[in-house]
Amino acid sequence: MSVGPESSRRSEADGADRWLGWALFVGALAAAVTFFLAIALTFTWRPAAGDAFVDLQQTQDRGVAPLLSAAHLIASWVLVLAAAAVLGLATWSAARARSGPVQLIGVTVGGTVVLVFAFLATVTRPIVQWHQLAVFAVTVEADMAGYWTAAFHSDVRFVLVDTTEISQGDYRFALAVHLVAPVLAGLGLAAMRATRSPITPSTDG
Repeated sequence: MSVGPESSRRSEADGADRWLGWALFVGALAAAVTFFLAIALTFTWRPAAGDAFVDLQQTQDRGVAPLLSAAHLIASWVLVLAAAAVLGLATWSAARARSGPVQLIGVTVGGTVVLVFAFLATVTRPIVQWHQLAVFAVTVEADMAGYWTAAFHSDVRFVLVDTTEISQGDYRFALAVHLVAPVLAGLGLAAMRATRSPITPSTDG
């Protein structure tokens, strides 16, 4: 009788569908958290005391920047792992169910695009977290904090990340990618979750 193998395939499909649903949910949640933490750091980031150009009193008071940065690092890598899981599970499920080339290509391309945006949100992090700012003029009371200051403050000549000099224009582009990437990744995951169909196992032997 074919009940045993068919039941096994059904159970396998249900398990894959459940894991895919969780991966989509976790990925969308991680994308939202990554974005809101990036927004918070846009206005609160301060470099470590040994890296900053401003006075020691300011660099010692980093506020919540280290905690936000650590949380952003975790959330962004959770987003990458969830996007990779979505790509693998969705592609495997579509191929297993023999859904046809159009759906297989669709989920593969969609999952790949989401993974690329998730990766961009992660790899741009060390770029936007500047170490020093070269400025035209600075006063003792100047508060040069946040990504926004590095990108748009009129006194900033260029940005130093480690020992690499980055123009303010290039820094703005990196910041735009850093902020937009998790939004696009989250929207892609939400769209995949909204349009996905329950996995139906193939009846072929």
